Amino acid sequence: MTIRDALPLTRQFCPSWDTRKWIDGVGLDVAGNEQIRDKLEKAMKDSRGIPSEVKQAQIVQQCKTANLVWIGQGKLGPLQPHQMEMILGYPANHTDLPGIDPQDKVASMRFALQTDTIAYLLSVLKDRYPDGLRVISIYSGIGGAEVALHRLGIPLRCVVSVEESVVNRRVLKMWWRKTQQNGKLRQLDRIQKLDTKEFEALMKEFGGFDLIVGGNYGLYRGTAMTVGTTMGMDTNQFFEYVRIVQMVRRKMQGIA
Repeated sequence: MTIRDALPLTRQFCPSWDTRKWIDGVGLDVAGNEQIRDKLEKAMKDSRGIPSEVKQAQIVQQCKTANLVWIGQGKLGPLQPHQMEMILGYPANHTDLPGIDPQDKVASMRFALQTDTIAYLLSVLKDRYPDGLRVISIYSGIGGAEVALHRLGIPLRCVVSVEESVVNRRVLKMWWRKTQQNGKLRQLDRIQKLDTKEFEALMKEFGGFDLIVGGNYGLYRGTAMTVGTTMGMDTNQFFEYVRIVQMVRRKMQGIA
């Protein structure tokens, strides 16, 4: 879903030169974003709403960085959590945990998968697995892959989810209950816990796995702290991912 689809009121205020369709990421620096907003609004006012082409490009780039959208004539505002959910393709109130801090809601979506994109990539599995999938979900985040498979109508026979963030694990568990999944959800808080012994037990319980899906490794540590790790390519975490892929492949080839 595009920004304008999710926020139709922005169309009447968005300049023709701001051609953004999607958000590029989720920023956490609220105070910094407010400063950017004030600076950009001043630039629009000083130029009487007609900035130079160079300035236009700068404004759009900074709007991307700070997740700002047009809420009035020359006025900008931050995307709200429920708007981010919509643009990323999640159900309404997907991250609405009881008592959750708004900053934690935003942070939970920082490394979230865009479910429309993931659903498109996974749609080829629908006819191949009519009875459902057994899934290992590494760095699950708020359940982007699980939501995408559910939207495709592919039953989740079981999901073994690895996710370090307490908030993200709670979000996925809440979604699992809300959607009344018939399969089983197993949640691990560290990838190291998915060792050979644990994997053998899971193989015995579920009989194997059909899909390994991996999200972005990003650990947000709460409102008082910063993001613990940048996206994706932390070497240690990447090797853990490879370890699990190889472990599953060897075992499943033995079954075949």
